[in-house]
Amino acid sequence: MQKDLCKIQKVLKIIENNAENFISAEEIEHISNYSYRNFQRIFKKVFSENIKSFSRRLRLEKAYKKIIYTQASITDIAVSVGYANVQAFSKAFSKHFYISPINARLNKKFVFEEYISDTLPEILIEKIYKRKQSVFYKS
Repeated sequence: MQKDLCKIQKVLKIIENNAENFISAEEIEHISNYSYRNFQRIFKKVFSENIKSFSRRLRLEKAYKKIIYTQASITDIAVSVGYANVQAFSKAFSKHFYISPINARLNKKFVFEEYISDTLPEILIEKIYKRKQSVFYKS
């Protein structure tokens, strides 16, 4: 199983680094030294989703971050994460996050609202004094 995990980790790294590009079954077979079907079975057992779903989720999560943190157009973001057109991207985004890309950008304040506070929590400070102690050291 340890060998399997190392091979999965290797493929994961390539999928994560190239999330916007399609990685073929042949490439996965070459990297993992498993048949695509066998590797897919192992991957699904470990991650509870198949490689295609994993890759799609990574692309959509990357897109969500770009929608919230950048001013890039939705079309540019869709293309940058590997979608051929904005309609396909919007459909996939809405299906995954239950919100359209435009509404996600408009409502980004609500995503962070629970982490943003106008008041700082009160910090209680208690001083505790320890007994004086001699310390010896050798250098």
